[in-house]
Amino acid sequence: MATTAVLNLGLNTGQFDQGIKKSEKKLIGFKKTSIGVSSIVGAVLGGAIAKMSWSMIKLASNAEETGSKFTAVFKGIEKESEIVAKSFADNFGLAETTSKDLLSSTGDLLTGFGFTTGKALQLSHQVNSLAVDLASFQNYSGGAKGASQALTKALLGETESAKSLGIVIRQNTKEFKNEVAQ
Repeated sequence: MATTAVLNLGLNTGQFDQGIKKSEKKLIGFKKTSIGVSSIVGAVLGGAIAKMSWSMIKLASNAEETGSKFTAVFKGIEKESEIVAKSFADNFGLAETTSKDLLSSTGDLLTGFGFTTGKALQLSHQVNSLAVDLASFQNYSGGAKGASQALTKALLGETESAKSLGIVIRQNTKEFKNEVAQ
């Protein structure tokens, strides 16, 4: 005896079509949103990359200018000045460009006052070594560069900025006048 089973599936195709159309609309909306977001993200990243590139170009340019100034100030004693700059940078944990900037800024003023390049290098190294130490010891907000400028000004007679480093120079005392007269 054979039995036969009949299965009747009644599908409502109208509801199915509406569901598909809703899904398509949501996918199209998602696509538009994704395109908009990716455009914004692309613009932001592009701007950040451009800004970073400009900063790197500026840093490279500043480093090149510092190197040129250093070479000009210590012309004739290039090897010795390079050794001093590297040693100064290594001893105080400075970038070599920072070392050269500090040494050449002080050295430039000293050679302008008639110091030989060798003596200017030697005194510049001493002044800037003291500047880095004082900046650290006093927690000086101007850092090594500001401390160097204050000490260099003090060498030239402008003693006011040295006070911020804890150094008071009284120019009207007998001791000061005796030291200067020597």
